[in-house]
Amino acid sequence: RFVSSFTGRQQIRFQEILFVSLLIAIRSKENTIGKIQSMKNNKPPNWAIKLTAIIGAFGIILGAFGSHGLEEVLEKNGNESVWKTAVFYHLIHAVLLVVITHNLRAFSKLTYLFCTIGVFLFCGSLYLLAIFELKWLGPITPIGGVSFILAWLTMLKIKST
Repeated sequence: RFVSSFTGRQQIRFQEILFVSLLIAIRSKENTIGKIQSMKNNKPPNWAIKLTAIIGAFGIILGAFGSHGLEEVLEKNGNESVWKTAVFYHLIHAVLLVVITHNLRAFSKLTYLFCTIGVFLFCGSLYLLAIFELKWLGPITPIGGVSFILAWLTMLKIKST
């Protein structure tokens, strides 16, 4: 439903972006397989791989749940756009966690930490705000947003492959 809420032109553009992103990821993986194999000491920790998978899966689950299970509640509260924003940022940063975990020269715990905190604070507060209308969560959301920004900025210190 998230994608179906786009116009026809927006859906095509969204699909093009996903397709190009997949091609870039595949090409990046092909170009860096040898480099990754030679960097065994910089291998990401297992906990990060597992947490990344869980965060990504929950992004999909919550997106589907918002479209199918919570549709009436979100419409009644007028918070459909809040939920969509949470899902959007959740999934974007789940992809960033995959990149941090698998495609960077060295695993950056700081970048990973800021990104994960951002998902929990920014997206989590929006999810709860959309369902329960807990207004006191409003000030927590920007803290998560700052955490996202810090995650992106800490990547400036990571050496490219």
